[in-house]
Amino acid sequence: MSGKSFPHATKLSDLCSNASAVPCVQRWRKQDQIEFDTEFFVRMLGRSPNSVDALRIVGELLSHRGQHKAALAIDKRLAQLCPEDCVVHYNLACSLALLGREGAAVSELKRAFRYGYTDLEYMERDPDLASVRKSSAYQSLVDEMTAASGEFYFDLESDLP
Repeated sequence: MSGKSFPHATKLSDLCSNASAVPCVQRWRKQDQIEFDTEFFVRMLGRSPNSVDALRIVGELLSHRGQHKAALAIDKRLAQLCPEDCVVHYNLACSLALLGREGAAVSELKRAFRYGYTDLEYMERDPDLASVRKSSAYQSLVDEMTAASGEFYFDLESDLP
């Protein structure tokens, strides 16, 4: 930094008198934060395509924007770069579930569990996984995770004498 400050600048046009005439500035003014961030991190990936941090951020941003096919492509790339990362496989499962690929989603959840994913409470309320919760494969995984955690659950209505 040069150490200069701009005490009277309250907006971009105060710093650059022709800022409103610059097309990219006009476009940025119309973007919401998620759109701006997505574009920024996609540009980062152009310079460093294997940046795991940038890929994670872009995948999350794309998913928030409802661009689930693009998010799935990012999640698959992350799974190649981080094959034993439980959160990567969990996010891949979410992308698959959002695209209606329930069987593949449960397979990825199993892989996430195998690599150390343990947050069953979050998994049970994650809206991205709503489409898979009714499947028997999902229920079996929940039972396996519950047993592995050593926690004891029972239904107060049916388990009391």
